[in-house]
Amino acid sequence: MLNVNPLQLSHPEFRIRVENDHIILRGLSEESSGAVLRGSVLLNCHEQIKVRSITLKFIGKVNVCWGEAGQEKFMAERTVIEKEWSFLPSTKKAYHLADTQHEWQFELPLPGNLPQSINHDLGQVTYLLKAHCDRPTFSMNYIDKKKIEISRQRIPTNIELGESLAIANVWANKLNYNISVPAKVFTANTIIPIHFNLNPIAPNINIKSINCFLREYTTFTYEGTSKTENKLITFNYNRKAGNNQISNHCVKTEHLKVPKHIRYDMNDDLLKVRHKIKFTVILENKDGHVSELRAAMPVIIVSSINYDDENTLPRYEANIGRCCVNMSSYNNPPLDGPDNSSSASLSWMGTDISRVPSYRTAIRTAHIPLYISPSLPSYESTL
Repeated sequence: MLNVNPLQLSHPEFRIRVENDHIILRGLSEESSGAVLRGSVLLNCHEQIKVRSITLKFIGKVNVCWGEAGQEKFMAERTVIEKEWSFLPSTKKAYHLADTQHEWQFELPLPGNLPQSINHDLGQVTYLLKAHCDRPTFSMNYIDKKKIEISRQRIPTNIELGESLAIANVWANKLNYNISVPAKVFTANTIIPIHFNLNPIAPNINIKSINCFLREYTTFTYEGTSKTENKLITFNYNRKAGNNQISNHCVKTEHLKVPKHIRYDMNDDLLKVRHKIKFTVILENKDGHVSELRAAMPVIIVSSINYDDENTLPRYEANIGRCCVNMSSYNNPPLDGPDNSSSASLSWMGTDISRVPSYRTAIRTAHIPLYISPSLPSYESTL
């Protein structure tokens, strides 16, 4: 016959509940204002029980381990944050808890310079909540654990958001090349367009293929010792370059898909993650000799791009045709002054612009009639 401890049959619910088990730190470590971890510890008693103490502990740890073949491994561990709450302090006399639900709330401000959670071959950063209910002798203790994930959301600068990438040169007196990307910052699950303009200048040179790669570089640094690993994220092999049959000139756009799940760029004291687009152009001459042009561009992968930020304007190209606003639709109040009727008004192209809304107001006002032109006015026409 199976003997069952009756205390296990009347086991109360003892658990940790948090508002959010995924905490987001916005901005770089030196500029982030941090975040707050909130929650409670629940003890649901089905009968009156005795308890000696109830505590909660939050701890964040860094573990690193790396080494080359034949060399001694570098291993280290460090605690980056630790906090303990004592909801029922330990005493000689046990507490008697009634048969109801008991709840103890907690709140912890998290500093903005915490390293984000990661599980990598080179190291791990983990955060854990552990609640412990200590019972009298011969009674079963209660324990609950909950992992907390901390991630960092990098906020691109206005300069980074408006920046495009391009490299152009003459390679080995064989190829005149121009490779460009329309932006530097991208998000997960998007497409990176890469424009190639390749013009062989040596005779009998044929462009065999154009290959593009997105690589990720992860660097762990601990007390002056660092280790970097890189891995291929995605690629695009194009065996048919599509060069002109007469001039051998190749102009085309390749596309790289950023995966939905990818580590975002970060630059903490402990951990750095960077991304690069790499290119390989395969050239072949008449006698079959093959040579390679290799180049690379740094790109930034972030979780989101917020163009609605008050300090961030959308790219100029995204609003061509939306910026020229018909101001006659504005009903402006008269200007203050002794004789408003005789005041000279400012005009441009027949439109009174003495009361012009801000750029952001004009962009965000959907009901304003828009003047759309396929091209911008010439400099002379605006004088």
